[in-house]
Amino acid sequence: MTPDDCILIAGAGPVGMTTALALAKAGIPVKLFDSLDHIPADHRASTLHPSTLMMVEELGMNIRIVGIPTVRERDGLALSSRNAYLDPGQRRAAPALYGTMFALAGRLHDGVDIAAQCAWGRQALLDAGFDSVDYFEICDADTLVPAIANADNLRIFAAARLGATRLIDNMTVDRPE
Repeated sequence: MTPDDCILIAGAGPVGMTTALALAKAGIPVKLFDSLDHIPADHRASTLHPSTLMMVEELGMNIRIVGIPTVRERDGLALSSRNAYLDPGQRRAAPALYGTMFALAGRLHDGVDIAAQCAWGRQALLDAGFDSVDYFEICDADTLVPAIANADNLRIFAAARLGATRLIDNMTVDRPE
């Protein structure tokens, strides 16, 4: 291996981090790629947990975590192995997760009631055929603290179930100029 060579690992969850740790202990450089493009201060199912990042730092691991965009189907559904568990009817309903987040992002403006918008998003998913909504939140993208007002640097996080399949997604909220 040359100094520029490294092993690429997709996903900075427990398996990705454990693999990276084993490789790093063997002196092999590693780059981790994850769908989030920033390092949060708290945890959600679709983000890196702060203790994972502390482990990387404290162990002096030669690992670089790089955020990459979520890869999506043409209809907006995030690519995931979980999608294979959806029956045809559920698969038709599944893009509403991204569609609802996208619609909500367009509804945000100064003075908007964030809690009411999150409630609207949860109801929209239920109306679209989801069986339940675990969470639908608008948070500060850096701290992951739920937002109380429209601001720069927000992110929408959602998890909802179609049958036994739990779909998760998140997206950045771009404020209009």
